[in-house]
Amino acid sequence: MRTGTVLETIDDFTINEVVRPGQLLRTPHLTLTITPTDSVRSLPKVAKRYFVINHPDALVGEYQGKLIVEPTERFARVLRLTSKGSVASKETRFLNTLMETYVLNDLVDKNRKGSKTFEFIESQITKVADSLRRSEAALASFRASRGMVDVGVQSSSGIGKISELESQKAQLLATRRTYESVLSALRTNSSEEAVSTWASAGVNDPVLDNQLSDLAQLTSQRAGLAVSANDDNPVLQALDSRIQSRRQSLQRSLGGLIRSSDATLADITNRLASIKTAINQMPENERQMARLRTQSTLNDQNYNFLMQKRTEAALMLATNVSDKKIVDRAQLSDSTPESPKGKQLYMFAVLAGLMLPAGFLLLRDRTAQTVQSADELKRVTNAPFLGLIADAGRKIRLARMEMPRSAVTESFRTVRVNLQYVAAGPDRRVIGFTSSTSGEGKTFCCTNLAAELALSGKRTILIETDMRKPTVAGYFGFDSRHAGLSSYLNGECSLAEAIQQPDIPNLTILAAGPIPENALELLEMPRMATLIAELRKSYDYVIVDAPPLGLVSEYYILNQYTDVTIFVVRHRYTQRNMLSQVQDLAQRQTGNQQLYVLLNGVNFSSTYEYRYKRESAYYTA
Repeated sequence: MRTGTVLETIDDFTINEVVRPGQLLRTPHLTLTITPTDSVRSLPKVAKRYFVINHPDALVGEYQGKLIVEPTERFARVLRLTSKGSVASKETRFLNTLMETYVLNDLVDKNRKGSKTFEFIESQITKVADSLRRSEAALASFRASRGMVDVGVQSSSGIGKISELESQKAQLLATRRTYESVLSALRTNSSEEAVSTWASAGVNDPVLDNQLSDLAQLTSQRAGLAVSANDDNPVLQALDSRIQSRRQSLQRSLGGLIRSSDATLADITNRLASIKTAINQMPENERQMARLRTQSTLNDQNYNFLMQKRTEAALMLATNVSDKKIVDRAQLSDSTPESPKGKQLYMFAVLAGLMLPAGFLLLRDRTAQTVQSADELKRVTNAPFLGLIADAGRKIRLARMEMPRSAVTESFRTVRVNLQYVAAGPDRRVIGFTSSTSGEGKTFCCTNLAAELALSGKRTILIETDMRKPTVAGYFGFDSRHAGLSSYLNGECSLAEAIQQPDIPNLTILAAGPIPENALELLEMPRMATLIAELRKSYDYVIVDAPPLGLVSEYYILNQYTDVTIFVVRHRYTQRNMLSQVQDLAQRQTGNQQLYVLLNGVNFSSTYEYRYKRESAYYTA
């Protein structure tokens, strides 16, 4: 659990043990103790409680998602941390622990830098101390073996100069190495390492001190701003530009100082060579004595210098503190729940309850391309509205016989009354039915209206002129191969042989008969006009089931024989753009011809504006 490492995968793992609070639960794959806290004990008693064992990575991700870090004000270096959760005390502990860990980690980072400096000085002291011991031992041995106590005045003066120059050279080399270390850190964009190296070196250069201090301050400002800003932030980009400019200026200054140090080192080397040449002319004993003393003095000076730096580094490490502070401990910002907020939820619920249905209806009205209501027909077309037919389902053929007390039967009665009213008189006997396309219930409407007219006592004949796709014979159970209109128009049989009598009184059926190859030519024959004229004299109503307008053009031929045209539109099926055919057909009406629109297939239960009609069968006693 501490590392998140997967040790083993278990396919079937189940725990079903009863333990008391505080009792150890031990299983082959899990060992734990459940200890209720005071906050849990104070909760109301319930039948069951549960807890979740989270994966460390998942838990870290959850808290990262809830944590909000933002400055108290623009460009401020004080940050406000906020976390939301169902248990306030848990979030408070998380924020306090997070900040304590953050401050501790900052101190650890600073101590790590100081420790590296201290370790480096310690290693150098060990090396210099060893060199010092060897040089002092060599000097003592030389004096003892040669019996020398002091050298001459000239030798002392030369050795003193060499010692001074060697000391200057050593300090200059150390300073040059410091310049190179700082320059290398700057070139690798490690500003913190450059500042740390310069501080631990102890080189006195006010100009570089000020420049490095400015760089450290700019770097700190950028780190504070980067917590709440992204890389596109203008202030962050300005700080990056200033940091880059300061770093380049430091690199140029350090480069010049290194070159100046090299020139000074070359001059000191030349001077040392000149003095050593002069000393070489001294007696050998004095020369060796001077050399040993010089080495001993130089090692002693280096040792004292490193011991001083070691003391400074140890003091800095002992007194190191973090510059990150916790201003206020985490606390509950508000006693009211952050969520859910009852008033907002109620308001959203009311708005959603009003807007969603309204939006759905508006969207459906905008996107629906089919006819939705009778009012829509009245708005789009100028043709009078005859009525509407209820949805009877796909299996119903003759509604009056199969569903005598249904809404669809009552709707046919209502349309029959309206039809008798508009088709009253001897010049209103031939009624043609058509539609825009197949599947709109044209044949269903004309067969059922013909049956209603016949049952009301009117002698009615139904002629099926749709000889390309005949279906009327199936409504009455006739044989589709029986002689019909096509046989009569071809002269293959007489009218008496072509007509058929169903079980409905006063109703005669002239089906399409065998499907011909020249349906259009048959309807254009004079024999068709003679047939309509004879039937007009013999029957009260002649119902013509014509083909759809949108598929074939037969109805434009039959239109010359009809007195009344009924255009059938199917509810939520007929496309709105097909209603233009109604207007076109209305313009073709001549004389006393009339055109009416009939809406078929209306579901009274699912359509709100017709819902009150779903109980209309109640009135069909």
